[in-house]
Amino acid sequence: MGSKACALAQSNSWTESTIDLRVSRLGMKEPQALRPRERWRQFFKRLIVAFTASAILMLVVQFLADFVSSRLTPLNIVNINSLRYEAFRKCSVNTFLETGLPWLETASPIVLHEFVQRRNNLAVALETDGIDAFIVEPGYTFQYYANISQKDWEVWEPEERPFLMVISPHFDTTLSKVVAKTSFLAPHFEEGRVRMLGMPFEEDLSIITWEEHWNPYMTLWKNWHTAIGTEDLGSIEIPKVMVDEEMRDFIQRGLGENDFEVVGLAGSVKRVKQTKTVGELNILRAINTGTVEALRAMRKCMVPGLSENEVMASLDSTMRAGGIEPFFDIVLFDENAAMPHGGPNGSKVLENETLVLIDVGAHLYGYSSDIGGRRLNTCT
Repeated sequence: MGSKACALAQSNSWTESTIDLRVSRLGMKEPQALRPRERWRQFFKRLIVAFTASAILMLVVQFLADFVSSRLTPLNIVNINSLRYEAFRKCSVNTFLETGLPWLETASPIVLHEFVQRRNNLAVALETDGIDAFIVEPGYTFQYYANISQKDWEVWEPEERPFLMVISPHFDTTLSKVVAKTSFLAPHFEEGRVRMLGMPFEEDLSIITWEEHWNPYMTLWKNWHTAIGTEDLGSIEIPKVMVDEEMRDFIQRGLGENDFEVVGLAGSVKRVKQTKTVGELNILRAINTGTVEALRAMRKCMVPGLSENEVMASLDSTMRAGGIEPFFDIVLFDENAAMPHGGPNGSKVLENETLVLIDVGAHLYGYSSDIGGRRLNTCT
């Protein structure tokens, strides 16, 4: 046994010395464990290589997509940066500005006291119709009463969490008349954003907040005395609330399932928004007149060779130069005009005896125009 152990030890010693000899002959060093700093350095190197490879791959994919797209684009599309187009655009803008834009002189943005009056008119209508409150979410009606559109609140798409404005009639003993009491229902984490919207109110905003794990509609019901500005609910057991056609179905159902009686827009309340003030009429007159005059100015500068896209772009540029913002613009030539809301690609070119159809709309201070016209081009 002793001789075997001795022989094994000698064998191991010989093997180790042989390995040492081979390593020394090859000029190699024994591997050592990497220090922590070196390990991190190698990790970041690999990370940089991976990110670089990903970026290059994305660029290649984008290049191929652009290449394929360019091959699929019709060859007859006119270059919108052509000298002809630029001369046409400048002529149109200058002709429009030479009018002096007199229609803008009587138009001005809706001011604070008019928003207050709108809500007070609504409160009187609610009282007349026997409705406890009007509830609305961001949209055109919300914008009419508080100057906040859906995009002002959520630019991408309507928010899934209810943000509601509650307007109720309240008798002001000092003024001896019915005025509006306005409250808001909002997610707790959004309260700060609601206050920063700059809505047109003379007093501090009254906001009822709800947490993510709460029922927002039951929260509103439990705080109804705060929402309508009174501790005496009297005979109100089931609040009767009115909503308009913009209110999404899931919110209407949420209110109805939590002890609210929900009714649709009707009666005196409906007529409040339909009745226009002098200020509103001045804006409507200005935006419609301005749109027509921009169209007339551009028409004087049209020459053969322009494409539908170029005429459209020039009209947009002309309106913007006069302080009005286009929100849709359709220009169609000849047979394309048979498709009322758009041609194939806007590449058809204006010629003598071309039928021109234009449908255009623009915004000014939240109000819109919608002008349509057709003519036979006889330019030479």
